[in-house]
Amino acid sequence: MDDVVADACHQMGLDGSDARFVQHSANALFRLPKAGIMLRLSPEPVDYLIRITRALTAAGVPVAHLAPGVPQPVNAAGWWATAWTLHPILPNRLPAAALARPLATLHRVELPNLASWNLVSAIRALLMPLSTADSTWPRVHLGLSMPQLIGRLLACCDEIEHGLATATWALPAGTIHGDAHPGNLLRTATGRVVLCDFDTIARGPRETDLVPAAHGVTRFGRERADYERFAERYGFDLLNAPCWPILRRLRDLQLAIYLLPRLPADPVTSQQLEHRLRTVLGDDDSARWHRFTAFA
Repeated sequence: MDDVVADACHQMGLDGSDARFVQHSANALFRLPKAGIMLRLSPEPVDYLIRITRALTAAGVPVAHLAPGVPQPVNAAGWWATAWTLHPILPNRLPAAALARPLATLHRVELPNLASWNLVSAIRALLMPLSTADSTWPRVHLGLSMPQLIGRLLACCDEIEHGLATATWALPAGTIHGDAHPGNLLRTATGRVVLCDFDTIARGPRETDLVPAAHGVTRFGRERADYERFAERYGFDLLNAPCWPILRRLRDLQLAIYLLPRLPADPVTSQQLEHRLRTVLGDDDSARWHRFTAFA
């Protein structure tokens, strides 16, 4: 993507001569140390992202900032480029407890004209194109054809959607991040912890933003004391809430299926994907998961 980065930097008036690739998942990220910029390339328009970021900044929420004085967004070969203030590289992810106060601050802000949270619909949209896919992977590993696998996963969507519609929510609905995990935290040069990645900001049940921290304990075996600090600082323990079982099931499904559109060649990642799918299809609450090594 060197030509895309060079084009975006030219349009923005940035020095991209030392651009360093960071990651490419939903979006591609490049550090520009000389310019003090994190360049973000998105395949989809970013008008909503920019509007929400500016509104959160104006409301005093601790968030990553769009770089001042840079014309943005710009379109470079079909990619929508935005420029963000560059922060120091973290040696490791911050603990879940560090997420609690920035998240609580965001939850106190009411923003107008937000999209409605509907993660089940997003999962369906990812699965549906695969229902006619010709792949031998599921049959080899799970004893199912791809259409059979997708059919069962879509049935899970239906069951979870019903469960969410009848769930008891203890917290009021409001502004939510939509992808609130420690990987979306940054630490500034002054030590301030800020939130980033606002594509999924929406209006919905606030409990949904507490799910990654709780799920990290129950499914990945992460430190219980860290979760307890998170719950204490935020002021709510999701693990004891009546909506937790259905939210856990939704999180399981979300983290089990997102690699299906690009089935992994790496055998360790492939085995973990199979394990997660078996867990979801078998409704197994006790199975322990591990991070996808190829995407750590």
